[in-house]
Amino acid sequence: MILIHHFLVHGIGEGNIPHNLYYVINPFVYCGVNIFFLITGHFSIRYTFRGLVKFVIGILFFGVVNLMLMLAANGQVSLKSVLNTILFPVSGSPYWFLHVYLLLMASAPLLNAGLRALTRTQIRNIVIVLTALILYMRGGHGNHTYFQALYFYCVGYYMRLADLSSAISKKMLLSLFLLSCSLAACADYASIMIRHQPLGYLTLYNNIFVITGAVSLYLLFCKLCFTSLTINRIASASLGCYLLQDGKFGYSFLYGFQNSFLEAHGFGWALLGMFTACFLLFWTASYILTRFQNIWINPLTDRILSIVHRLLPTASRIRLPQ
Repeated sequence: MILIHHFLVHGIGEGNIPHNLYYVINPFVYCGVNIFFLITGHFSIRYTFRGLVKFVIGILFFGVVNLMLMLAANGQVSLKSVLNTILFPVSGSPYWFLHVYLLLMASAPLLNAGLRALTRTQIRNIVIVLTALILYMRGGHGNHTYFQALYFYCVGYYMRLADLSSAISKKMLLSLFLLSCSLAACADYASIMIRHQPLGYLTLYNNIFVITGAVSLYLLFCKLCFTSLTINRIASASLGCYLLQDGKFGYSFLYGFQNSFLEAHGFGWALLGMFTACFLLFWTASYILTRFQNIWINPLTDRILSIVHRLLPTASRIRLPQ
């Protein structure tokens, strides 16, 4: 869903899709980020300093891959891009999601301890109040920020705790998802027809339609019960897909190429084939790179931690609650 959204908003561009179909298609894929935060809250983050270091190293690795792809595509990479990637692999990147997720990981011990200290009723009431405030504020600091992650983390935690998925049928959850997305699409399209511009409210992650769509689809998958080694292996490459698509290579070359392809070939099977090829290429490349990363990232992380513990012996004795 996230990859398709980026293809639409960056690769094609809102204004380049005939009959403003962007505002009809995008609502059905826009809630992917919120679902990711819901899943994180469902399982909760088991914080370790090692996990934090490993996360940053993984981002650094894909940042270097982005630089190599930029070099291959453009023949040059600026010194600023190299220094930002090496010195600030997370904050120096264009990934707003990673900035937020790193803060979420670091604050997980505090969040988990606070949630465990509350009763189910207290958490429910807090979620209700936060939902009302987010809808009332219409985005702002609740959109593309740490608070967005915090909110959906709490919602995912509560829904697992209360086992809400068991109270609603699969048919009802699927209907809720399709209805919320359809209403968002209709509202945006009607706004374009009447006001000649879309409703900015519907492009926020924290509007009523996106929240409802994310929660209903998340709860629908909570009801599924199956095991699949294939899906688990493919899922391990999901973060890498995002890092390859929406990184410096994407913004400096890929999206421009896709837009130029659109201008040259127009809308048709050639454009669909190009996006399908890019989609499959991202997953294949990410899967290979992730498997390669898994070979060396654990030994490297342990080596870095051993150096840190020698330099800061007190830090090695600090144990945070899970």
